[in-house]
Amino acid sequence: MPPKSFNLHGLQLGIPRSSVLATHPKQDGRVWIPHKDRWPKANDYTGLPDDWRQNRHLIQAVHALYTLQGRRDIQLDPEAIETCLDYLVHGLPEIVQQDVHILSPNSNHIFGVDNATFIQWLNNNFDPAVAPAPARTPAVFHEFYTKPYIIGTVDCGSRGYHWVTIIVHTEQPDPSSATKEDTWFTNIESIAIIDPHRRHSKRRRITRRVLRILRECGITPGPNYSGVITDVWTPPIYAVQFPHRGVYRWWSGPQAFWTIRQFLHRITENYCRVAGDHNGTELYKALSGFFDPDNVRAEMIGMAAMQCNRLMEYTTRIAIEPIRVMEYGTTQINIPELEPDRSDTRMWIPDEYDKNGEPVMWENQIADGESSDDGLSQRDIFGGNAGDGDSGGDGDGDGDGDGDGDGDGDGDGDGNGDDDDDDDDGGDGQASAAVGVGGPGGAGSIKKRARDDSSSTESDSDSKSESADDSDLEAGHKAKKVKKTSKKSFKKPGTRVMNRPERSSL
Repeated sequence: MPPKSFNLHGLQLGIPRSSVLATHPKQDGRVWIPHKDRWPKANDYTGLPDDWRQNRHLIQAVHALYTLQGRRDIQLDPEAIETCLDYLVHGLPEIVQQDVHILSPNSNHIFGVDNATFIQWLNNNFDPAVAPAPARTPAVFHEFYTKPYIIGTVDCGSRGYHWVTIIVHTEQPDPSSATKEDTWFTNIESIAIIDPHRRHSKRRRITRRVLRILRECGITPGPNYSGVITDVWTPPIYAVQFPHRGVYRWWSGPQAFWTIRQFLHRITENYCRVAGDHNGTELYKALSGFFDPDNVRAEMIGMAAMQCNRLMEYTTRIAIEPIRVMEYGTTQINIPELEPDRSDTRMWIPDEYDKNGEPVMWENQIADGESSDDGLSQRDIFGGNAGDGDSGGDGDGDGDGDGDGDGDGDGDGDGNGDDDDDDDDGGDGQASAAVGVGGPGGAGSIKKRARDDSSSTESDSDSKSESADDSDLEAGHKAKKVKKTSKKSFKKPGTRVMNRPERSSL
């Protein structure tokens, strides 16, 4: 498992070598770097920024660049995501930068811990003896009051990284008021929690903790808040079409960055039409149906490299260096494993689900002589496979009869057998009861766990209990209606065939 935090204390940068690709001889009309002016030059660092060796942000950016270039399936750590987001945000129009607060990705100590640890964190950061107000709010959250958008991705994984994207839009109680407090953004207008891990969704945990932190800051539902946690469609990481897609868990980091970038682009596009205006319909529409993790990683490599240039005050340039050996901790990296996998270019149909509530993807055209059906899965037509223990009645094909597809028989979809769906570590024995928020077909939906007073680490009387009364926030929650596909040709469950005419060659 990759480390959850890094200690930059005592680290410094150096220039141990300069073995890069370069053309020769010199030609007119081409940029040329004279070989005699390359480093190292007997410790002569004239012209570089004074603090370049100890610059914490530069050290982090160099770490991010090496992580991104290590191997295509290395999980992205907070430093890599934060470095690229910082570069991305610096390129936005000033009015957008003034209105968007980017959450720090270094958040596992808040969203990746158990309830007792989270409650302790609340107690340590928000004085229980003082009423919720900006005066007692930690400085890291002060921008919540001055910017209408809170956007970021948080890590809630216990084994490896599990990135979930958060979008919060807030409003001012009275923008024209002479009272400063009335011009702060303290009214929640909408919230979206986006987790592509359909089979290991952490939306419930993230939702409750985000709402709790906002409440501790004195930010509460406003008159325009619908009570619904918006469910934005995104390409899934775990899907019925790929039962063993757990190997793609490393997609989580690149997909979170890709998601945030789309939201920042939508806000910018809307501001181009009406500066400072909020358009929830456009903001929360389905994301793109095509996510290419290798392409996103390539773009992030470029951003991390340019962030290094920016922090070096543009005294550096991106170069191509031949590599013999790279190490990730104590593991040696196979150098060619950065090569993209171009065999995986699947496209999903945004905001569409099959009759079982599963996202639908495009599949290549059915070959001659191969049958298709009208919106029915193979299991609907043929039943379960002989000898697999699955009658075909629950729609998941795992033989346990619970319909969640994870094979553990508990019905929660997380695969750990504990029947709680709140984490992937299992064993806490908390039962679940659906409250009908979020995902179609129940997959990825938010659930309200029934409290067992004899075993829970939370207490009804605890002023910091995560399970304190959130009825004002959850009462209006309602499920989205599953959008069933009409009569389309399916080759297998959750797919639609590309039926288009052949194109003649030249």
